[in-house]
Amino acid sequence: MDKGSTKRQLVLAPGLAGIRRYKSREYRSKRQILSPGAMVRFRHPFTGKQAYLEVEDISGAGISVEEFFERSFLLPGMVIPDISIEIANSFILNCRAQVLYRNVVHNEDGRCIVRCGIVFLDLQAKDQVQLSAIIHQSVDDKLRICSSVDMDELWRFFFESGFIYPSKYLSIQAHKDEFKRTYKKLYLESPSIARHFLFQDKGQIFGHISMLRYYSNSWIIHHHAASRSGYGLAGVSMLDEMGRFTNDVHMHPSAHMDYLMCYFRRENRFPNRVFGNTARDIANRKGSSLDAFAYLWLPAETEAETQAFQLFPARDEDLAELARRYESMSGGLMLDALDLGAASQEDTGLSAEYASQGFKRERQVFCLKMDGRLLAVIVLTISDLGLNLSNLTNCFHVLVMEPELLSPGKLFSALHALRAHYGADEPPILVFPEDYLDRYSVPYEKKYFLWVLDTGYSDAYFDSIRNTFKRSCDDQNDE
Repeated sequence: MDKGSTKRQLVLAPGLAGIRRYKSREYRSKRQILSPGAMVRFRHPFTGKQAYLEVEDISGAGISVEEFFERSFLLPGMVIPDISIEIANSFILNCRAQVLYRNVVHNEDGRCIVRCGIVFLDLQAKDQVQLSAIIHQSVDDKLRICSSVDMDELWRFFFESGFIYPSKYLSIQAHKDEFKRTYKKLYLESPSIARHFLFQDKGQIFGHISMLRYYSNSWIIHHHAASRSGYGLAGVSMLDEMGRFTNDVHMHPSAHMDYLMCYFRRENRFPNRVFGNTARDIANRKGSSLDAFAYLWLPAETEAETQAFQLFPARDEDLAELARRYESMSGGLMLDALDLGAASQEDTGLSAEYASQGFKRERQVFCLKMDGRLLAVIVLTISDLGLNLSNLTNCFHVLVMEPELLSPGKLFSALHALRAHYGADEPPILVFPEDYLDRYSVPYEKKYFLWVLDTGYSDAYFDSIRNTFKRSCDDQNDE
């Protein structure tokens, strides 16, 4: 610096090599090196200058980049409000991001370079899908995420895999045109409320699983099927692909993925092994839980019992009482997953999102009382036919709190009073606890288990999945 000069240069050095944004995880997002490679573009938040860097590797959670040491400008903790990623001059996504670490290394020429990790703070739904599709297909070109589907091939697969069996087909036959319209929108228009995963080779589908955001922060896993010929592990591949996708995106606020849930019957061996074992292996009902429901159709209306009951829209104090009773009965995650917390029952925004994408979703919560005493909470969910092929999004959920005081006659009378909300549809009924109907010797068609996972327990989930299939292999080797 010349004597008398007014110019100064300020050199800053980061005080930390890295920060921790999230708690450490054993099962982290897999990093991929893409070909062609990706570029990242953003405006530096301190200097205002436009920056362009090559992406060294990428995952569903973030990227790593490299700079020459003498020109490095990324600092751990620095938030980048708007970062864009491009591949072959084509825009892929933009989002908010943060620099996590800055490591100084030497390349093969001995030159000092800086390697930085950047985490995505949030990705919009379309960007989650776009990025995951690119990464997963770079791992296995037979994997598809939310790709357009040949609908004739999809229906062929559902029938040939046995997913749609004769009795299920009879139950949907009268409404098959409506089912087809619903599935066309789900699989060809990529709505933000649904995800589907395929294992496909040369145009033929061998595996399928899908997810539906039907509650504010919960996604239902359903419609898992695999071909009986061709690729023997296609069903497992679908489960793994879905797991890796949720592991990548569940921390993003716009994913609304605090919980994963799945209804299954114990006779269905695969989900019982996978989800049942997960709940048992985690052994913490606040991490993963199972609750059993009796499934039946509303019996014909009979003469009402003389003792009157009242139906009211549920209030926060009713849901608080439900929470206290459920905690003593189960202590699981069902109420959180079904938006039945005292502060979480308002979900009109999700219903509006459904409507904006051409789908129907309505939800109302009632309390059934007698002499001012809360006997049961009844949840009405109304959706397009076929959104779930077992109609579990178009049904009554009945949570009985006073089984000794609530006779089935009163309950069925209350359900008949609410039946008009469904128009011409015949909604099934899910009753919790399932032994309520056993108490009164009321027959029911089958029993469903509702499995719920807090996605914060993702490491424990993947440990369980790994152990489940290791146990299966060991059992086969012992035979």
